[in-house]
Parts: sequence; C-alpha cells; structure tokens
Amino acid sequence: MTAYIFSLRHKKVVAAIKKVVLKHLSYYDESLLWDFAQVAINNEKMRIEGVIIEAECGLGGSAITLAAAKSKDRIFYVYDVFSMHPSPSDDDGLDALERQKVIETGKAQGIEGDLYYGYEKNLYDKVVQSFADFGLEVEKNHIYIKKGLFEDTLKVESPVSLAHIDCDWYDSVLTCLNRIEPHLVRGGTLIVNDYWLGCRKAVHKYFEKKNSGDYSFTKKAALFIVKR
Repeated sequence: MTAYIFSLRHKKVVAAIKKVVLKHLSYYDESLLWDFAQVAINNEKMRIEGVIIEAECGLGGSAITLAAAKSKDRIFYVYDVFSMHPSPSDDDGLDALERQKVIETGKAQGIEGDLYYGYEKNLYDKVVQSFADFGLEVEKNHIYIKKGLFEDTLKVESPVSLAHIDCDWYDSVLTCLNRIEPHLVRGGTLIVNDYWLGCRKAVHKYFEKKNSGDYSFTKKAALFIVKR
C-alpha cells in the first residue's frame, strides 16, 4: 500500500511540474523542480518530521511543486512580499544593483516575455488561485501564505524538515538562515537558490562558524544543504 501511495504521488508531482512549466509559473526547469520535489518525497518516505518553508515564491511554481510532493497534513509556510522585492545592498555587487535598476524602471520581463511578476497586481490572490487550480487549495492542504517582509513575518516556532530560500540578496538570505536553520531537524534540507554574489556571501558568513561536519553541501543548479 505504501509503495502504491508513493507511486501515485510521483505521478501527481510529475504532472504538476509539467503544468507549472507550461503555465510559466516558475523560472526553474523541470529538472530542478524535480530535485526539489524529491527532497519532499524522501522526507515523507523517511518520516522526517518538521514543517516546510519557502522564502519568496514569485508566481508560486516551486511552492506548488513542493505542495504536490508533501503529504496533505504536513504544514507548509510560504513567505513573500507579493510585490516588488526589497532592493539589494552593496554586499550584493554591481550586477545585482544594475538588475534592480532595470526592475525599478519597469523594463524587466517575465518568463518568455510575460509580465514580470513584481509588476503583477494582486499577486497574492493570483498565487492562492494557482494553488487551487492545481487541486491544492491552501486551507485543505495546510498551506499558510504569509505576506510581508521576512524580518516582520518569518518567525519560526516549529522543527523544519525542508526550507527553500530563494530571496537572492545578502540581507534577505542571511535573515532566512538565522531564523530557519536553528530549527532544521537532523536529516532536514535547506535549498538555497539563485546563488548570486550576495547570496553566496550570506551562506558563507552563516556557516563559517558552524562545524562543517554537521552538514553536507551539494551544488547542483541550486545549493542543497543537509543537516547530518
């Protein structure tokens, strides 16, 4: 019975990922989304306890993927400003600052020429509706969507099995690591995406005083950090 349940979940996740990509709900390709999903599926198989967190969801594609991969009863917190994200700092480098200028002048483009998600009106409502369109209504699936700046909304009070940190800039990434990682359970995973200069600096700063033997670091298209 357990094998049958996981077979159904695999099929559900594969279908969700294909639909996410088709509907332009994520900048990630199918391969990376499947990497995310596999962590969530493995956590269910290994019975690794803890909530799931996503810090910055954009149009919701990766969050939908994780929601499809998790058990219905596992709590999933999604955090985002659901508008223009905060500006980078000098710690993020010139490339990030130039990118922000393009965004602020209204010239940024979304996936394949779509409207850039930071310009979307009612992005929060659009993301909630996208979950419903995938048969993953937020209330029925224990998904809690938190709108606001991380420093105001990201207050972790439960063990964490999986966290996807996708907020690019130094200050935001460091805030997420400081608030999430202390709650990461043994066997839990942090996925750090969009490994820009500021993001790399934040990861290095946070883990430089940690015992490296307590973690494994695997760099694919994103950085996967597992607590041993």
